[in-house]
Amino acid sequence: MVENTPDDPRQRKPDVTKAKELLGWEPKVKLRDGLPLMEEDFRLRLGVSKKA
Repeated sequence: MVENTPDDPRQRKPDVTKAKELLGWEPKVKLRDGLPLMEEDFRLRLGVSKKA
């Protein structure tokens, strides 16, 4: 575990406005639905089991 840098925000809220304007891209999966999927994918890739 590494300490955060002083400029690291405590809460992140990505702004996809630029991606939408320049690329016509918008997220297809809501954050609340996507985070568990991402966690599961990372665990599989790293071979780490979920703690009970």
